[in-house]
Amino acid sequence: MSILKKHFYIFPAIFILSLCSALLAQEPVKPRVSTDTACFPPDACAGSKEVLESPPDTQKQKYLEGPGEAEKKKVIDQTREAKEGEKKEAPDKEPEPESKEVFEEAPLHKQEGAERVDLSAVEKILSGQFPTNVSRDLNQFGYNFFDKDVTTFVPLTNIPVGPDYMVGPGDSFTIHLWGRTEASYDATVNRDGSIVLPQLGSLPVSGLTFAELKEFLLEKFNEYYSKFQMSVTMERLRTINIFIVGEARRPGTYEVNSLSTVITALYAAGGPNKNGSLRNIEVFRQGDLFTTLDLYEFFIKGVKTGDIRLQNGDTIFIPVLGPVVGVSGNARRPAIYE
Repeated sequence: MSILKKHFYIFPAIFILSLCSALLAQEPVKPRVSTDTACFPPDACAGSKEVLESPPDTQKQKYLEGPGEAEKKKVIDQTREAKEGEKKEAPDKEPEPESKEVFEEAPLHKQEGAERVDLSAVEKILSGQFPTNVSRDLNQFGYNFFDKDVTTFVPLTNIPVGPDYMVGPGDSFTIHLWGRTEASYDATVNRDGSIVLPQLGSLPVSGLTFAELKEFLLEKFNEYYSKFQMSVTMERLRTINIFIVGEARRPGTYEVNSLSTVITALYAAGGPNKNGSLRNIEVFRQGDLFTTLDLYEFFIKGVKTGDIRLQNGDTIFIPVLGPVVGVSGNARRPAIYE
């Protein structure tokens, strides 16, 4: 019993002494201080200066991440680097030309901001817009030429005349002489058709053309002067009275310029009405039929055959409209024609 008690106290004492000696044999852990780097975990910085600072967030995150996440990031980085390397090694390709879009210019009537222009019948047909019905609204051809109202016909003055101009009462002109003789004469044709000049006296000139008047005066002056030259200049032109009767818009007596023709006189009278003929207009001079005028030749071709220069007392007669025909559909000038 005594022996057991001795061993009961000895064994705990031996165990405590062994534990104390082991603890004393270990070296105390000193803190590592460094001003250069900070490592985490501590054994990753063997041989470097020791620190008490906390490791950077990036290194701590890498250390805390599991091995699976690190491997995934590594693979992703390697793949990115491989692609960038292939782009650098690939030969430079010629840049493809930029495709240019071709815009067709819209027709004038379809452009934005452009004033709308109605297409003609020819434009519609050539654009594929064929008419589906035929319009029967027709107008008489040619009468719109005289639509503008003219209340008066102002006589023209101080205008050049041609060599075929017929001199008559009321015309005035100036005669110039130069050379051995220097002189100027103003002359006016009186009612009996003659002029009066110094030394030459009374000379009948009515009914002469302007070219014949020059020859006649040169012959007369040669009887009194020699070695001279002469010129004749028209000054004021006379006015004449004519008559427009028949199917005219404004029939009556008109005072027109001596250079007026049948067409200009008709224009002053408003032209034929729509019951009058455009193709058989008659001109009477001194009671006899002098000429006829077909206005269709003038409207369609521009030819003024029969458009004579009028004289005092001439009469223009517009007869009644003759047979007519209507043309409609895809015609160039759908209208009613005489």
